[in-house]
Amino acid sequence: CGVVGLMDGFSPLNPSDDDSRHARLAMRVPIEENAQDVVDEGQESETLPVIVWYMLVVILLNMLEAGAQQQWKVVDYPELQPLYFWLDACFVVPYVVEAAIFLRKLGWSYFTHGWQVLSFVLTVCAILDVLSQTNMSVDDKLGDDLRKIRVLRFVRVFRVFRVLKQVPDLQMVVGGLIKSLESIFWVLLLMGILIYGFAIFFTLMIDESLYPKEFREFKYFSDLSHSFVTLCDIAILAEWGEIVRPVLMCQPWLLFFFSIFVLLTAFGMLNVMIGVIVDSTSTARQALQVDMKRKHIESASKIWRDMIHSKGLSLQDIEESEDRERKRHERNLAIYGILEKLLEHRELINFPSGLQPDDIMSLLDFDASGELTHDEFKTGLERLLCGDEFQLTCLTLTVLGKVRKERTDGQRVVEEKLENVMRGQQSLQDQMKLMAEGQEQIRRQLAELARGQTT
Repeated sequence: CGVVGLMDGFSPLNPSDDDSRHARLAMRVPIEENAQDVVDEGQESETLPVIVWYMLVVILLNMLEAGAQQQWKVVDYPELQPLYFWLDACFVVPYVVEAAIFLRKLGWSYFTHGWQVLSFVLTVCAILDVLSQTNMSVDDKLGDDLRKIRVLRFVRVFRVFRVLKQVPDLQMVVGGLIKSLESIFWVLLLMGILIYGFAIFFTLMIDESLYPKEFREFKYFSDLSHSFVTLCDIAILAEWGEIVRPVLMCQPWLLFFFSIFVLLTAFGMLNVMIGVIVDSTSTARQALQVDMKRKHIESASKIWRDMIHSKGLSLQDIEESEDRERKRHERNLAIYGILEKLLEHRELINFPSGLQPDDIMSLLDFDASGELTHDEFKTGLERLLCGDEFQLTCLTLTVLGKVRKERTDGQRVVEEKLENVMRGQQSLQDQMKLMAEGQEQIRRQLAELARGQTT
């Protein structure tokens, strides 16, 4: 959970990353905002494989023990009272040990999380429950009042959802239900208004004196409250036959209005609710897929750090190295090795078949500089995997805009060069014309000089 929180909140940067200074400044804000959550959740995640799964087993066993106490009660089976007492005492011990471990690891920050505070309170209640059984008899009123708090302990069962959040299918279902609550509330409000309006109508229109005695005994439409409850049952088709058949016999013209009511509620609103839940579940599934893709991107980023930064092949290390050419060659080989690993492990990133490392290099090298940095590597994967339709459209239009700008700038440069060439050509033609005029003048002078010599 701590790792997922890290990836959702921000992407941690390695000090030796060759990201730009602006990228570091941009990432600093979410790092500071999520620092406390990272510390707490990260420390808790270290104990996740041991404590949380162990406590899950304890909680499930405690639930079974609680069900046994309700099935075979002490009142009917007094000989089971010592067994129940020792089971309660045994289940208190893991709760106390868990609270002590987290208090030692997290300190006072343990009480900054609502779930941990609830867990601590329920642990205290469990201790008081056991103490009440040791000092007071079963029939003691104060003991009974104290033992009522044992019910609160089983609120801890909701911790199961926190652990089982790692199960993608369960996370998708729970997330869809939670996301649909707001929309379902408005659907239920509209449905309540609709039922209220029809309840007023049917209370006015139905004359129960016309109906048989069995119908009048239930007072289906005697007043507004009974009509409201009756229509709620009809909305889920619970008492459709018991109500509509007498109405058909005594006031058949009301069947048309009942049919409209059923179409609006049972076949309208309820299907809208189902559609809202399905849509929310689909949205939750997409969010889950994005989270999985972010995990894959983080895994790919870890491969980059292991093969580039841990071996001193970052751009900063190359600039500080004396043998830059060799380091740069090793860096290029390492980058191609990373791209080959990504192409081999399709469960990490499912690139299309037939792609080569050069293709991935061209795909991720956004500025086409020939140097693939860690920022370009990670950002390029995020664009490919996590971008939705709108974002990819914006990216495509941005690239097209850059291409148009580069084409326009290139065309302007070419036109300027052509204009300079035309001006140079015109200047050369003028010079050649002057030279021709000078040659003609020299030719005339030579001709006059030849005639003078002849004379």
